[in-house]
Amino acid sequence: MTTFADFLEMPVAQRVTLAREATGERRLPWPLRARLYVAFSRPRTCVPMIFAFQLGAEFAGIEQTWRTAIGLAVFFIVGAIANLFNIYTDIEEDSANMPARVFHLTRYGRQRLLRDTYVLCGLVVIAAACVGPAFLVTSIVALVGAHQYSCRPLRLKERPVLGILLFATVIAYPFASIAALAPDIRAQALDSGLLVACLYLLLWFCAKGLVKNVPDFEGDADARLATSATVTGSRDRAARTAAVASIIAYAGIAAPVALGAFPPRALFTLLWLPIVVWQGVRLIRADSMTAGNNVLRTDMLVSAGFLASLILLLDCTAANVAVVLIGMALIAIADALRLDSRTKADSVR
Repeated sequence: MTTFADFLEMPVAQRVTLAREATGERRLPWPLRARLYVAFSRPRTCVPMIFAFQLGAEFAGIEQTWRTAIGLAVFFIVGAIANLFNIYTDIEEDSANMPARVFHLTRYGRQRLLRDTYVLCGLVVIAAACVGPAFLVTSIVALVGAHQYSCRPLRLKERPVLGILLFATVIAYPFASIAALAPDIRAQALDSGLLVACLYLLLWFCAKGLVKNVPDFEGDADARLATSATVTGSRDRAARTAAVASIIAYAGIAAPVALGAFPPRALFTLLWLPIVVWQGVRLIRADSMTAGNNVLRTDMLVSAGFLASLILLLDCTAANVAVVLIGMALIAIADALRLDSRTKADSVR
């Protein structure tokens, strides 16, 4: 059995071949297999999706029921599915950027990962069908987007502009999807306030997409993957672009407030700006894979915190507080148990 130390000694091309052909360890204990699967799904990165859905529910005045609870669960799992498909497809670049992730994939089995993820997709469809026809259609569209971001034939992540836009829909889409639970779906979907807020969230998370591509610059460039970072020509330029975009995006909350989409008290989210500036400086100065990954871990907390504060600023109801606490607890548990495939064991570039 190949150890991680042996795996690191392999050339990247050999790691790729091993990962593509690996059927997984047959005698891998099921608790460890389950742990690997959850880590591959990167649960901490899925919390902003449930915050976005809850923000949409509060924004649209949708009553909290079992249907909204299922909606929260569905979008959390859709986020996990997007991460799972990404791990299945990104063997070449991950073999350079995150060898620990690829090593564990060889233990789990690449085809097994795909099969298990399709089963999870089926469970999402069943859950969405319980909510209603409109939400079922909405959820299927979300699953298609999660698949085509990484998988063929579209593999939109290889298209810098479309890839960033699709990535940003992981926040804007759950927010707008609340219309599927409204009594009058058409009226809610065409509400000008909802559309303005949705557009802001889309642009805000585009900046997040620029940030998350920077630490993977070298591996993506070696794999000739065109991302928002690699098309800039240098890691430093990509980092500076992402940092400036992030500052503009967070400060941009003033626009939907001015247009009446969000109440004036939403401007209190501008208190996140000093942290965002600090994050931008850290991203520019990050000179290794480990440093870049550390920036990303903090950046996810900032993103989740921003959405959580926006939810509570709209209305500090018991339901909103509960969802925020559950989301933060999920992040804390995932971090405490180290349920993330982007690990400290990965190489330092």
